[in-house]
Amino acid sequence: MVRARREEQREQDGRNRRVPLGTPRTKLTFTGKEPGYVYRVVNDDPGRLQAAVNGGYEFVVDEKSVLGEDVENTREMGAKVTRNVGGLNQQGQPRKGYLMKIRQDWYDEDQQAKQDAIDEKEKATKQGNPDDGGFGSDGRYIPNEGIKMENTLERKQ
Repeated sequence: MVRARREEQREQDGRNRRVPLGTPRTKLTFTGKEPGYVYRVVNDDPGRLQAAVNGGYEFVVDEKSVLGEDVENTREMGAKVTRNVGGLNQQGQPRKGYLMKIRQDWYDEDQQAKQDAIDEKEKATKQGNPDDGGFGSDGRYIPNEGIKMENTLERKQ
């Protein structure tokens, strides 16, 4: 009851919601995301950012709506949105993660391509050995009836 009154008073005063020091909070949360895009934080590890750009991702630039209440990470307007993600990079500086986005339809295509590769591997695994069971050409034993696999997610639906 007291907490609700405090929140109400803050709203009237125009202050941000207070987050007590030492309480758990997500440090990679962003607000104001544009519909039709999928967002992710990409670490500045060697080659990783360029790989993301080559894959269709683009950097998100700093706007107040994206930063939300996290003033510790506020940068100048128009700069790439970053967060410290822990550890050090090769230059001994704190490792940064860059907020990037990709069009939803491109993201869905990429996810489908990944799933197709997984499905192909599962299909090959399930087929088993066409002979009377025994060892495959790579030395693994494959039962005559193939290998049975069950997707627990599909079973629950």
